[in-house]
Amino acid sequence: ARVLVCAGADDDVDNLTSARRDFVQRAIAALNQLVETPYGTRHKDFFLENGGLCFAANSDKTSFAVTLQEGDEFIETVRDHQFHLKEGDHTKEKNTARLYFCDFMHRPKGASEEARFVAILYVGPHIEGKGLSRTVILP
Repeated sequence: ARVLVCAGADDDVDNLTSARRDFVQRAIAALNQLVETPYGTRHKDFFLENGGLCFAANSDKTSFAVTLQEGDEFIETVRDHQFHLKEGDHTKEKNTARLYFCDFMHRPKGASEEARFVAILYVGPHIEGKGLSRTVILP
């Protein structure tokens, strides 16, 4: 699988209102389609066309330190290429939904070329925080 869910990413998913559950399903389906497209695909257009989803780059208010791990080896930290899908702007915080993700290229050990991966970093109501960390365990 090239769509990976980081440990802790879904800790707050149960805090979403039932009205936002459909958003999560559409977002995950779109991410599964995204990994099959050429790297460099315009995210905003892609997500509008595949699920009618609102896409945004992460702001300075919310950032993750993402460490890639392959086997027992920590191989790099990804600070760029972090984005989120959102629904429920301009409503009460409890009515918002966010799915933060990292989109990156990586050549797995033993592979001849790079492959596109998407790591889900957080799913739940709107959050703000700097220095949030996630480890992506590569297959």
